[in-house]
Amino acid sequence: MREDFSWVFSIYREYKKSRRREPHFLSDWDVDLSKATYLETLIDAATSLSDNSESLHLFSEDIRSQKKLIADHLSKQQDYQLTHKEICISLNPANDLCLTVYSLIKLGIKRFMVATPAYYPIIETIKDFGGDLSFFHLNDHNNFRFDLEQLNYQISEQHIEALVITDPVYSAGIPIPIEQFTGITETCQKKSLWLIVDYSMGGLDWNNESVSHIQKEKLYKLNKQEKKVVVTSLTENLFLNNLKSSVIIGENKIIECIEDLAYTVFGGMCITQLNVLDILHQSGNFDLINKLVCDNIKRIKQNYSLLKAAILGTGWSLYPTSTGCFTMLFHKEKLLKEVNSKKFFTKLLMGNHIRGLPSSYFGYYENNHFSIRVNLLKEIRNYLPDLISSINKHL
Repeated sequence: MREDFSWVFSIYREYKKSRRREPHFLSDWDVDLSKATYLETLIDAATSLSDNSESLHLFSEDIRSQKKLIADHLSKQQDYQLTHKEICISLNPANDLCLTVYSLIKLGIKRFMVATPAYYPIIETIKDFGGDLSFFHLNDHNNFRFDLEQLNYQISEQHIEALVITDPVYSAGIPIPIEQFTGITETCQKKSLWLIVDYSMGGLDWNNESVSHIQKEKLYKLNKQEKKVVVTSLTENLFLNNLKSSVIIGENKIIECIEDLAYTVFGGMCITQLNVLDILHQSGNFDLINKLVCDNIKRIKQNYSLLKAAILGTGWSLYPTSTGCFTMLFHKEKLLKEVNSKKFFTKLLMGNHIRGLPSSYFGYYENNHFSIRVNLLKEIRNYLPDLISSINKHL
């Protein structure tokens, strides 16, 4: 049974009621626009195209032009050959993952294995729809590397039919190395498993300083995998939370099933979301998008370096993050199972006006280090002195 995290929100409500102010939120899911570069010109252009169609809602099966544009983009820019029939456009990645699990269960798939950490609604959806669930826990002591021999053993022993992985590691920003990714895809092909890849927090590589759906080498491996579902979100990587959309890539049969469910369960998308998706995939805008992405990556790396320097000489360290805007601040000696998370985060909030979320909330296993998610596109200088002086005191 998943841990009850109602305390995470109850202590926040208690704080707001008693203090009548907002705390600094370490683990925020939004970015500060004072730190992030926002695609204002492209968003304005997309909004102006809506005209009198702003109230129009469309479904994925009806928007062939956008799907064809995305397919052409992947084919030309990343050498990934697919057609519009292998693409579904949806509201957001969480929606996609729920639809994918539901669709596979409707197609008769029952035995799922989830590599943790993972976005918790995946776990809840598998349980809610009657799937059989097992876990493959990744360990931060070895930078969350997959033990492929152990993975093969557990898949065979538990008769797994579908494997769910998150790349990069959820909230840690550590991508799966290509040799590991290759081994995972080969295992799934050999055993005829469905492979579900949550890549919604990938695509923002600190080393490449450009944004893409998925790393080209990984796309090549996935291209050979027939039973696959890949979830991506270019808008999420560009921090367009108010105009978010997502893309599901898979073979025709699963895409049709997902679209049927989306039509009846989650509804359609507004025309502005689709216009944004159009503009982001037009080749004439690639240079501008990549320039803005470079600016964001520069700020993310600056905050990472600032935080890393601030914790020197303490009992804390940072994961070797290299993708996205989240990292994990972890204690070098304490494991997650050894710390009372509720007590720690209550003291941090009530005593130091800093709100955070435990790594267990994001699916981290109890044998990993005790850690706190940190959003690197926030103005962290505002709370850094209080944070450093308090985290050791409260643990």
